[in-house]
Amino acid sequence: MGYFKQEFRGVFYVKDYDKAISFYRDILELESPYSWDDGPEDRGTKFQVAGGMLEVIRREPERPQGPGTIMIEAWDVDACYEVLSKKPGVRVFQQPVNEPYGIRKFQLLDPDDNLVVIYTNLSDLKR
Repeated sequence: MGYFKQEFRGVFYVKDYDKAISFYRDILELESPYSWDDGPEDRGTKFQVAGGMLEVIRREPERPQGPGTIMIEAWDVDACYEVLSKKPGVRVFQQPVNEPYGIRKFQLLDPDDNLVVIYTNLSDLKR
């Protein structure tokens, strides 16, 4: 028996909450089961991401955080890239590439320069 329950949640503290929410909701098209707005000094949104959660938070005073990284597995990384890379405001950090450790990935930067790696295992791609 382990110590942990079911939910895993990564957290990004962001500078511009509205831009961050727009990125994850409108560009990545993630669903949000929960959010709160207790004024400009305390706002947050949880996004469903595959088998886990990403929480985007704006708090005053700021909680300094360097850029972080999340990885999201896609059904088809190339189809995902074709759609996402054409959306306004998307910053592609790396175009699709095969990695020697068995994934095909591309990378985006969110408004706070957090790295969003979207990948598919090479063994899952139909080629």
